[in-house]
Amino acid sequence: YTATYADVRATSTINGHVWLPANKDTGFKIEGINAAGVTNLKLSYKLAGNAVSLPMTGVKVRVNGVELAVPTGVLGAEANTFSTIDISGIANSNSITLEFYSKETDNTNGYRIDDIKLVGTK
Repeated sequence: YTATYADVRATSTINGHVWLPANKDTGFKIEGINAAGVTNLKLSYKLAGNAVSLPMTGVKVRVNGVELAVPTGVLGAEANTFSTIDISGIANSNSITLEFYSKETDNTNGYRIDDIKLVGTK
């Protein structure tokens, strides 16, 4: 899997976010997160579609190369309305890599990702 094309942008109504354009294998990584000794790790992020009724599963997530189960469902009924996605049960490590990606066949209209958080108990 090799992804390109993701970028950080803003629109007239949405502040900075990562844009995964439609009809491309696209994604990005966040590397080097030290969560050694942290328990109950939970990843949350906000996801919006560039058109109505896009599936939440159109954007996949990997942690240290392991694909996580993304909740099923449909994003907000209006374009660019963010929904919060929560994923629990992430293994701690002293070097976590988060990967967000979308395959060309799963992304027909584009996705926006914002407010990525990895939290836990120390």
